[in-house]
Amino acid sequence: MLPEKNYLNDIFEYHKGGILTFKERPLSHFGSTKVQKNYNHRIANTEANTRVNGVLVCSIDKKSYPVDRLVWRLHTGEDVPMIHHINGIRVDNRIENLEPIQGRQARSHLGLS
Repeated sequence: MLPEKNYLNDIFEYHKGGILTFKERPLSHFGSTKVQKNYNHRIANTEANTRVNGVLVCSIDKKSYPVDRLVWRLHTGEDVPMIHHINGIRVDNRIENLEPIQGRQARSHLGLS
C-alpha cells in the first residue's frame, strides 16, 4: 500500500520527463528540527530513485516503492498493484506512458493465468 496522495505531494515534485525529485519536507514529517534540517540539506532537490532489477524505486520513511506507482498515485490518487509502461521502457515514468494493470490482467501480465 502506497502512502496517501497528500503525503506524496508534500514529498515529491514531478517533472515532465517522468522524474521525481524530493522537495524540502516540513517539520511535521520529522521528530526534531535538527533531523528535518539535515534531511532537507542532504536530500531536497535530488532525484528520487534508485535502479533495482531494471525498475526505478524510491525509499520513503524506510520503505521502498516503485517510482511508476508513485507517479500514478500523484496524478490520479489511485493505489494500483501494477503499472504497465506503454512503450515497454520500464524506467520511462512519464504519466502518459503509464497505465494501471489490475486483477486478472495483472495475473496474465505476470504469466500466472
